[in-house]
Amino acid sequence: MTKILGGRYRIDALLGEGATGTVSRGHDTLLGRPVAIKILTSAYGRDAEIVERFYVEARTAARIVDAHVVAIYDIVSDGSTHAIVMECIDGPSLATVLKGGGTLNETLAIEYSRQIARALGAAHAQQIVHRDLKPANVLRTAAGVLKVTDFGLARAFGRSDLTIDSPGSLVGSVHYFSPEQALGHNLGPSSDLYSLGIMLYEFCFGTVPFIGNSAVAIALAHVERPEPAVAELERGMSLGLARIVARLLQKDPHERFRSASDVEFALAALVRPPTAAGGSYATDAPTLVGMPAVGMPKRGARARTSPKTPGIRARLAARKQSISPRMLAIGAGLLVLVLFVVALTRPKSIAVADVRGASVDRARSKLIAGGLRVETVRRSDRLAGAGVVIAQNPPAGSSSTTGSTVALTVSSGLPLLAIPNLIGTTFADAVARLKPVKLHVRYAAAYADAAANSVIEQIPSPGTLVRQGSNAIVVISTGSTPRVTVSSGGDGGD
Repeated sequence: MTKILGGRYRIDALLGEGATGTVSRGHDTLLGRPVAIKILTSAYGRDAEIVERFYVEARTAARIVDAHVVAIYDIVSDGSTHAIVMECIDGPSLATVLKGGGTLNETLAIEYSRQIARALGAAHAQQIVHRDLKPANVLRTAAGVLKVTDFGLARAFGRSDLTIDSPGSLVGSVHYFSPEQALGHNLGPSSDLYSLGIMLYEFCFGTVPFIGNSAVAIALAHVERPEPAVAELERGMSLGLARIVARLLQKDPHERFRSASDVEFALAALVRPPTAAGGSYATDAPTLVGMPAVGMPKRGARARTSPKTPGIRARLAARKQSISPRMLAIGAGLLVLVLFVVALTRPKSIAVADVRGASVDRARSKLIAGGLRVETVRRSDRLAGAGVVIAQNPPAGSSSTTGSTVALTVSSGLPLLAIPNLIGTTFADAVARLKPVKLHVRYAAAYADAAANSVIEQIPSPGTLVRQGSNAIVVISTGSTPRVTVSSGGDGGD
């Protein structure tokens, strides 16, 4: 029997199934168009809090209107069934395209990344962070147009950070996590840009840069292992693209691109046609007039002298007499022009604006608009939040000249603290050692061969410098996996 959802949407073939629900091809019987229908699993559908978050995030994502974002048409609650009705895409996901370690040629990798960056830019303009950007969430139409889906829905299912669900497991796509996402920090647009960098790496190499034998190990790799060097990236891509990927994969969000639009612009610069080569002649050079015509011998003819022909000196004297006034006027005009231009470009004296307490982006924009250059240096500060200007040189109100540099000291937030080594300690010892470090610690349990109640894994790893107040994850052993013994029922049967 054909199921009609909400009295309007016919559910046809199943397209895919994931941890949070199923996606089916459907048909809008009212408008007569194909749709995709994402239905929550029954487990989530029975959780009122998750259902409410699901609807809130779906409504939020529906605000994104862009050619590279899968459009959300409707939200349906039909009894115990909760679903999102979306644009139906007639093509595979990039996960399918890349299945089995496949790669893209660089031209296609750049074009696909530009389209994804446009989608991210549209979402970020609406203050929406994807949180789960990965090839499986990017669909390709038959015409080769990419469309990003599932914007914001990661947060609805508690996947905005590193969440330990069952013993030893992590919810989310850890291969594409940003370091701040792995540590449970608040996420901004730069977290999506990191995920795009991971995808770009995969487009060119056929694999992701950070791997491990468990979800926790992979998350730890994002936090601790250095990003691939430009020289390493050049083995699979051009130098220009390698520099872009290296910047996207910076551990510090502030060191990545400032926006998705900046990423798109940088990628577009790699494929712009070169300027046409070849020289050109100046057409505004001064023309010398009033010069007496000097006869030139015809080709093949010998120059003849005549007693009536004036001598060389006489001709030069005549030329000098006729040229000098005009040439002097031209020279004087050129001199005035040069002096005028020098006056215009001469550095002007300006007062340096006070940007202390402003965000570094706002401060930079204000100073640059005033004709100054900006350099930044970061240092920890217990009072100012990360990204806030705490000092400037020259000081506010002092006199400077256009083109001069203002050095800004920007807060990097709370001071850095070293994570102690907890591996092998007991749960009680781990709590005691972490207390003076002032971290927010979450604990998880996993079956292991280590003694029960001992620490078997930690994120970040021992010795890592982290901000005071950062999140840490400690995995505690529950002992070996329990064995189940099956005995006969005592009936003597085989």
